Amino acid sequence: MQLVSILDTTICDNNLGNAIIMESVDSFIEYAFPHDFLVRIPYLDSLGKEAIHYLEKSDYSFLGGTNALSADMVRYSQLGITQENCSKLGNGITLMGVGWWQYQSEISQDTAHILRNALASTGTHSVRDEYTKNKLASIGIMNVVNTGCPSLWNLHEEHCRSIPDNKAENVLTTLTDYNQTQEQDQDLLQLLAKCYEKVFFWVQGPEDHQYVKSLDAEVEMLPPRLESLDALLQSSVDLDYVGTRLHAGIRALQHKRRSMILGIDNRALEMARDFQLPVLHRDSLDELEEKIHTPFPCSIRMPHETIEEWKSHFFQNGKKTSGQKTKSYGQPGLRKVNRAELMRTTPISRKFGVDLGTPIDRYYIETFISENQAMIQGKILEVEDDHYSKKYGGDVVSIDVLNVVNTPKSTIVGDLASGEGIPIDQYDCIICTQTIQVIFDINKTLLHLMNALTPGGKLLVSASGISQISRFDYDRWGEYWRFTEMSLEKISLQCSLCSKVQVKSYGNVASAKAFLDGVPLELMNKKVLDFNDDEYQLSVCAVLTRKSD
Repeated sequence: MQLVSILDTTICDNNLGNAIIMESVDSFIEYAFPHDFLVRIPYLDSLGKEAIHYLEKSDYSFLGGTNALSADMVRYSQLGITQENCSKLGNGITLMGVGWWQYQSEISQDTAHILRNALASTGTHSVRDEYTKNKLASIGIMNVVNTGCPSLWNLHEEHCRSIPDNKAENVLTTLTDYNQTQEQDQDLLQLLAKCYEKVFFWVQGPEDHQYVKSLDAEVEMLPPRLESLDALLQSSVDLDYVGTRLHAGIRALQHKRRSMILGIDNRALEMARDFQLPVLHRDSLDELEEKIHTPFPCSIRMPHETIEEWKSHFFQNGKKTSGQKTKSYGQPGLRKVNRAELMRTTPISRKFGVDLGTPIDRYYIETFISENQAMIQGKILEVEDDHYSKKYGGDVVSIDVLNVVNTPKSTIVGDLASGEGIPIDQYDCIICTQTIQVIFDINKTLLHLMNALTPGGKLLVSASGISQISRFDYDRWGEYWRFTEMSLEKISLQCSLCSKVQVKSYGNVASAKAFLDGVPLELMNKKVLDFNDDEYQLSVCAVLTRKSD
């Protein structure tokens, strides 16, 4: 068992943005070191005797996110490391998406001494932006990669595509008490009141509340809790984010909310430059109104290969040296297995790995769609969004998006179970992924889908085979079914409008185990994913053809 220390930026801290960052840091630490002992150490106060003791003994010590580094750490430091204790930190501190405090000039000699001694000399540090990387390089610290803040690591391309392009009815905003420009902030609140029906305000720091009260604005105040922010972002309220607090905006992006972060310092501005984070300079309020009313895609581009390469060092080390002994079972053909791992009852992720990356089943769904892309042409209907239609469609005449509730991307609101609102004889191709398992009456659902096709039209459908429960669906409208090739084929052929069905499953024992555990796609080997074993049907897909007249 290893000892892992975490300099926790939420201890004795008044910025809830650090809680958002630490959630992402903790998620990585828990996954990389599942069997190791974790010690939390305050990061703002001077390091005491016990803290130094643990840091000295730790196999790894991590500092994640925040503006911990500065050019003069003797005069201004947000980190309890000094000239006196910097050489007493054992293997040294590994940075994890850490950034620089403000734009600054040359680094002082004392600070260079502190950082060269305090930071781990082996392995690789991860920093928030290219500016921080260059500052460290200027004092000879070269074992550094730019990964962005850990809070951005799960904003993959597929996640960003699901963020609405168009303006919402309401807006969530924030202001920054320690960087006030009263006239601009007053103008911002008035602009938001003009453009949106309701303005919500979240208090990220304790002085934010008094500051917004001093301005002439009608806002609905949220309690100063991360849970309050999440409750609003998870609700059905149609909502944009526009504000000066960087991590309130990042939290909104995590919850797939259209966001415009107003950059007030180097943190947002540098990450916008490096990763296309949706940032507008605070001085550009004239541009903001036009931006609010103009559709724009979320085009964040994180360096995922660099992030995964940095992570992989700790996945390997954390699992190889975690102190868990293996036990060999005597039957011929059985390899040694980690019994503790087999007996673990808690998954790595209860969200299919979405909180760590991309769910594994998405790889198989994408494979199925790409294998049948020649059918995606003419008039197309896709359930929930238009991602696959746009990516794989050829000779497309039109694309409609069907949802059971009205969303920014839906063009048709209808109920597949009852048939209400579902067009008839309209489409050459329908794409329906991961939907039929959450509708109890599958027979009527397939009938209504086939009825929406023109004669000879194609229905591309995917469904869950081996899978955890989707708690989101289960608690809202239910989740009823798991399929095999045999069951999906038989129930499809029961549809009176179906003339032909071609069924194919994807998966194997390795991908099934990983998917059940919530391991993200980014950690899987492509050769493993592409091996197919029909005794482990993780994703079950089918092409249904409507009868010709």
